[in-house]
Amino acid sequence: MRDEIKFKEVRAAALAAHAAARETENPAAQAAASAAGHAAATAHVAGHAHHTVNYAVKAVSYAFSVNAAFAALNERDWQLKHLPGHFQPVVFPDQDEG
Repeated sequence: MRDEIKFKEVRAAALAAHAAARETENPAAQAAASAAGHAAATAHVAGHAHHTVNYAVKAVSYAFSVNAAFAALNERDWQLKHLPGHFQPVVFPDQDEG
């Protein structure tokens, strides 16, 4: 962190998002809230970014359940196209470089 936001604020945002995930019974909302929680936590631990993108894919899959696989592939493709290259090894640690 670059001291732009206090750790306790990051933690509070992450915990609030995860609490929201537990409070809903809607799987798409649960995954979206979990993605938000991990996104907030990324400010403290970069490894949370990997969970953020996976929960985002899961949320899209649930939201578009009729075409879940297609929606998931489109979401992951969008992520790969829009994430700056220097973040990709952190966000997608299992991605081949090739």
